[in-house]
Amino acid sequence: MKLSYFLAALPAFALSSSAAPHLSARRFGQEQAVGLQAKISAASAGCSGNGDPALGFGGQEISTLLAAADPCAKLTLADAVVTKVKKDCPAAAAAKIIQAAMDLVVAEHNFNPFNGSDDLICLNPALPASAELRGLIQKVDPRTASVNNAPIDPVVQASAAALNAKSATVLAAAKAAGKGPGFTGSMGDLLKANGFVTFKGANAAGAAAPPPPPAAPPAAPPAAPPAGKTAPPAGKKAPPAGKKAHPAGKKAAPPACKKGSATATVTVTCTATVTATVCPANNTPPPPAAPPAPAKTAAPTAGQSSSSLKCNYEAMQVIIREPERRFGQKNQQVALNPGVVVQQICNQGISANNAACQAACTAASNVVNASGIKGSPTADIAAMGKLADQFNKALGQITHFETAPL
Repeated sequence: MKLSYFLAALPAFALSSSAAPHLSARRFGQEQAVGLQAKISAASAGCSGNGDPALGFGGQEISTLLAAADPCAKLTLADAVVTKVKKDCPAAAAAKIIQAAMDLVVAEHNFNPFNGSDDLICLNPALPASAELRGLIQKVDPRTASVNNAPIDPVVQASAAALNAKSATVLAAAKAAGKGPGFTGSMGDLLKANGFVTFKGANAAGAAAPPPPPAAPPAAPPAAPPAGKTAPPAGKKAPPAGKKAHPAGKKAAPPACKKGSATATVTVTCTATVTATVCPANNTPPPPAAPPAPAKTAAPTAGQSSSSLKCNYEAMQVIIREPERRFGQKNQQVALNPGVVVQQICNQGISANNAACQAACTAASNVVNASGIKGSPTADIAAMGKLADQFNKALGQITHFETAPL
């Protein structure tokens, strides 16, 4: 090759090398695989209701299949579809739409390999509730790729492949029969019964399964006998020393009760940790006063952080490794318009039961929408990062996307 040709090729090579980003295999996008809205619309002829060809369910399945979504939500939605079409649709239409609900039950939950290596599975044994859906097996990530090409456990990969094959077989049989094979237990129990155990469980609220309740506290000691009932006869002496010795390892007994109270029950109580009740009532100390109620803290305004407010959500990010500079949230929602991302956070990422965080999220969203800042190939990265940092700070999280975008 001539030197001139070689030198001419160098700039193009350098440009392509510097522009090539580092990519890792991911399994996002599974929320689009079901197509529930299209399937319902295609089969809803003759159904009564509100006139919506999707019967009001169109598009709802997408939010139930995101990686951070409650894994029980899609089962609840599938139950709602079955209940409505059995009531409002003719038999032929209902049968086709129930098959679409079956597809939703077995659909793979979005899998984020950057946030752990286990699938998220529903542990609520009551879901799905419809007989048509019981026994259908949810598919799992096939483990065909990993973060930064890390080694994949061949045993887990084979187990996932076997489960997904079984899921497809059961689904085909259920569609032919019009109902699932049935199963007593949760989706997690069903996966275990079919040999797959590499998953994380969540209950109907989307949280990790709660720990078992603590052991019951020891029984309270018997009540003190009425005053005057235990007084010994006048002139009687206390029992000789050593007659009521405490077993080894027991705590020292309180001041000895008088002889008249030394029945079998009193003897046990006197050697216990709590002993005041075996003596006259006027020796019992008063109960401790209740602690003062904590002061209420007002929700912070947008742009401000508070040490008492720490909302549990995935922070809004600024992503520049893509061709276009975008706002996002761990790639679960990526958009040029930050308003789309903050709406997703307030609607899905913040618990509806947390009024303070909901109020802070709404106020912070108004600031974001009023800023007019949007992503583009030439957008000001620092301005985008500052906007994301302000939003996150209002919800109690400190980020640094103004100086360190992704």
